Amino acid sequence: EMFLWMKGLLESLFEGLHLPAPVLEPLAVPCLEPGYSVAIMHEGELCGALGLLVGRIRGEWRFSDPVGLFEVNLEHLLGHVFDSGTYVPVSVFPPVDRDFALIVPEGMRHEEIVKTIWRLAPKELTRVELFDIYTGEAVAAGHKSLAYSLTYQSSLKTMTDKQTNKFHEKIKSGLVKELGVELR
Repeated sequence: EMFLWMKGLLESLFEGLHLPAPVLEPLAVPCLEPGYSVAIMHEGELCGALGLLVGRIRGEWRFSDPVGLFEVNLEHLLGHVFDSGTYVPVSVFPPVDRDFALIVPEGMRHEEIVKTIWRLAPKELTRVELFDIYTGEAVAAGHKSLAYSLTYQSSLKTMTDKQTNKFHEKIKSGLVKELGVELR
């Protein structure tokens, strides 16, 4: 929970500065728990690290609960502090949500999937959200199930089910073809 809470804080910081979400990559740091330490990447450059303090050090300092650490090169990020956000008019037409789940290899990263979704997406796609991660009996060993919710909305008209389904099927089939994932 602590790790996800800190990740949320980091994403809020980037969002507040009108920056794209940071890319997190595995990082081995001696003072951080293996599997709970990541490099924070922005514009292809390392700009920090995030993780949980390793148990040995927590024990020496008599901390019984997890301790999160977060280091960010503010000089790199503050160069964007006066950037203005992009204005996007609010559509008067209703959004349409569609969900799907994928079976992916354990090592496949969420960022890779989202990047592919946006590349395949029509201009009507307005939001991509990961809402469930499942590993268990229904999923083969070495794999995980990732469930996504996609929101489609036109600024010109109310979207029909037929249009939305066509866009959604194109994205799903593109993910299967390009990433070799399986639909659940």
